Amino acid sequence: MTPKKILILAANPIETDRLRLDEEMREIDEGLKRSKWRDRFVLVKKTAVTARGLRQALLDEDPQIVHFSGHGAREDGLVLENLSGQPQLVETQALADFFELFTDSVECILLNACYSQVQATAIAQHIGFTIGMNKAIGDRAAIEFALGFYDALGAGKTYDIAYKFACNAIHLVGIDEYLTPDLIKRGEQAPAAKVVSSSVPDFSRTVNPPTPTVALGEDVQTLVVSAMGRGQYRTISEAMKAAKNGAKILVKEGIYQEGLVIDKPLEIIGDGQTNKIILEYSDGACILMQTDYAKVKGLTVCGQAGLKGKKYFAVDIPQGCLVLEDCDITSDSLSCIGIHGLTAKPRISRCKIHDGKQSGIFIYKGGQGIIENCNISGNRYSGIAIKDKGNPKIISCNIHNGGERGISIRYNGKGEITKCDIYSHKQCGIFIRGIGANPIISNCKIYDEKNGILVDINGKALIEYCDIYSNIYHGIKINKNGNPIIQFCNINRNNRAIFSGKEGKGSVKYSDLTENTHGSFYISLTSKLQQSNNKT
Repeated sequence: MTPKKILILAANPIETDRLRLDEEMREIDEGLKRSKWRDRFVLVKKTAVTARGLRQALLDEDPQIVHFSGHGAREDGLVLENLSGQPQLVETQALADFFELFTDSVECILLNACYSQVQATAIAQHIGFTIGMNKAIGDRAAIEFALGFYDALGAGKTYDIAYKFACNAIHLVGIDEYLTPDLIKRGEQAPAAKVVSSSVPDFSRTVNPPTPTVALGEDVQTLVVSAMGRGQYRTISEAMKAAKNGAKILVKEGIYQEGLVIDKPLEIIGDGQTNKIILEYSDGACILMQTDYAKVKGLTVCGQAGLKGKKYFAVDIPQGCLVLEDCDITSDSLSCIGIHGLTAKPRISRCKIHDGKQSGIFIYKGGQGIIENCNISGNRYSGIAIKDKGNPKIISCNIHNGGERGISIRYNGKGEITKCDIYSHKQCGIFIRGIGANPIISNCKIYDEKNGILVDINGKALIEYCDIYSNIYHGIKINKNGNPIIQFCNINRNNRAIFSGKEGKGSVKYSDLTENTHGSFYISLTSKLQQSNNKT
């Protein structure tokens, strides 16, 4: 039998949310290699795909299955890359016309991108089986879906049965996006909308079509600010007032005692050593975001509202995408950064966030965004606090030496926490409590805490592929009605690996629970914790 060829096409352009595409491709590859019918499939992977690359890949590889991983743009199309790595939108009808040319060879197309049901419906007029997403889908759900789909194909299942296995794969790990994928057969229309919950979706695989802030062919306006009088302006606020949309403001070394209200798309870039470019303010937020997009890079931001007994975040983000890069941020009033509101989706990269009067970052009222490669320490309560439908992605951060907790997720807080190092807090590394609190925690190292993770009253979580070790009491402690799913973790060198108290719930499976001083488990008589296939 001639093996079927699976062609994976991945695109994650510059200035779009970072996706875990490498992990998705690796999971698919490993799943097929261990499958019963692994000899029936050949996997080909193409990354940073352009429109030209899409055409060439289909012509060169002649696949039977095409899998796209990346960003969707609702009715406008899918987002590929141009030759410079920037986003390039490929329209829905153009995609449908393109795949019509492969009607005789392509059997199935999987569009693993947000809101791709529109494109799937158009393509399905020409292809036997097409899968798209009817709303936003988070990275974790997208990966689980892909793994479940190819696991089933590798076991000899048909496309429609594999689709059902894939949806169930999302449901099995406790993610409420299992009704997001839709299978559309040739000539069919998309099924009616399905609703599973009112939780705030993760828009990580969605891109809104970019709105240009500078006219085509127009030079970017550059303004120079120097507190010492060596630029066009002495204050940043003066430069902002004079700036056109899309302008770049270069800030020289000096102390700037002012609050910035960013009400137009622009970039504020430190021009010098970060610790010598100081923005401080005591009558409000140092930075208040009031537009759809802006960038701030290379500043030291000192919130000083506490000096006057006032309560403000040092950086206040109630809306828009504020890109914060390479900044040093402190606050003597509220938290260093506040992210709140359904349209607040900042990207915070390589920042030092420390010595917050409350927390380092507080995400609430549906705030989202990405926090990556940040050093978060010395904050009074939590390094990061999430509640009230806050739903961030926290990636590769070092969260340490703070007050009560590294990360606190409470009442209806969600979020994805991955590849973080969390250590040295007074109570625990991660605290989860309350109805609706339900984060995904993966590939993290949590150590040198009293308890590594505390799942408290009514809290839920998916905890997987984590190393949880050298904690004084328990690797994971589950209190009343706490209900985590714990799988594929290494929980070692603690006093005890798992503590499940009165009415504790959840499950522990496929985990290494060895080398703990007082054993792998303490399970109360009224606990309903389930366990299977663990090494104890």
